[in-house]
Amino acid sequence: MKESKNTKKRKNGRLSANIDRHSVHRDAVFGGLAMVEQLSLWRFLRLKLKLFFRTEGKKLQQNVVKLLRRLVVSRVFWRLVMWTALILFINDLSRHYRVRFQSPVAITRVTSPGRVGRQELHVSAMLSPLTGRSKPGALRGVPADVIDGYIRRYGKVAIAESRKYGIPASIKMAQALVESQAGTGRLAREFHNHFGIKCFSRTCKKGHCANFSDNSHKDFFRIYHSAWESWRAHSILLNAKRYRPLKAHGDDYKAWARGLQKLGYATDPHYAQKLIDVIETYQLYRLDQQT
Repeated sequence: MKESKNTKKRKNGRLSANIDRHSVHRDAVFGGLAMVEQLSLWRFLRLKLKLFFRTEGKKLQQNVVKLLRRLVVSRVFWRLVMWTALILFINDLSRHYRVRFQSPVAITRVTSPGRVGRQELHVSAMLSPLTGRSKPGALRGVPADVIDGYIRRYGKVAIAESRKYGIPASIKMAQALVESQAGTGRLAREFHNHFGIKCFSRTCKKGHCANFSDNSHKDFFRIYHSAWESWRAHSILLNAKRYRPLKAHGDDYKAWARGLQKLGYATDPHYAQKLIDVIETYQLYRLDQQT
């Protein structure tokens, strides 16, 4: 019997469906095999890398151990250690006593307006024509020779700190003179605090700060191991965010003095004028010429 047209169409449709099904299975099988190959290759690479690092790491460790053994036996190594320790010790020792051995600072003499000559003048010579002048009110109770000695002793420190931190040397010297009374004040003598720097922390360790018997905790002052440490702490303080805008004034000591008073460095309403009077009386602005 001849098959009808509809029957032939059904058979052809089933055949094409089976072919499509087989092709899908085949693609899936081949795709899975490809994934397996990739995973096995990745695992193989990982194992190789682990083995490489394991062997090379052992070699590196052995080389380091050999080098350390040679260094321990070597005399040169121990000499280097000894000299390094000695240098660190001397550096730490000089940090506390550096101020005591300062030589008089050299100030450049102004030979004509707008020109600075190369002839140098010591601080003591700079102050000699000023001895007959009346002292500013902020230093009225301090002998003239004490003020002279203080400027000669710390003038070089003021210049060095100015170069490092960008604070006018005249401002630093004037603040030190006013706050410490040229080193004769109680804070300077007992705490090595030449700038009246306070401590507002309530959790500080013993020996970090102290006050006098008639002061509240708001008047706790920092204790320093040396005057030099106090000068450096003052430089760091004026480089903090609160006083950083003052650097825009450059070497303008009047603007610096007014800015310090405005930002609350001291509660004295005449603080800025005191600094300006001290700078102009002792010509401390000449220190700025060295920076």
